[in-house]
Amino acid sequence: MKIFDKIKSLFSLRNPQHYNDNPDYAYPGNDIWLKIKPTDKDGQGLVAQTAKEELRVCLRKKENVLLNSTNITKNMRTSWIDLALLYNAKINIVYIDCSLEQALKQNKEREAALPETIIERLSRKLEIPQLSECHKLTIINK
Repeated sequence: MKIFDKIKSLFSLRNPQHYNDNPDYAYPGNDIWLKIKPTDKDGQGLVAQTAKEELRVCLRKKENVLLNSTNITKNMRTSWIDLALLYNAKINIVYIDCSLEQALKQNKEREAALPETIIERLSRKLEIPQLSECHKLTIINK
């Protein structure tokens, strides 16, 4: 299983010929590999660009892929989803819902913790995924 990692929402992009509950590849975050801080806006662009190319490679090979990414707005999710749909992938979204207080607590425990102001700003902008964005939507309440 390949995982392209960031923070809160979880997409698994599955090729319909291999549609099952076990993606083939998993990656830790590209920002970790590339040694880019979460607060580095230019660097995060490189992270997204690198992850999209990795995703293209996997989808060309018809591999199952799991994308773990913040994607707090429909617009952010759409760029990943549209790319996957070009390869006829099935889109599953697993949204993990938690309170702002829980997110702040978990952030403090991260190796690369973000400033609280960023978590608070992301929380205000959050658009919860809808079934219309995918083939399957699972919401997990923490």
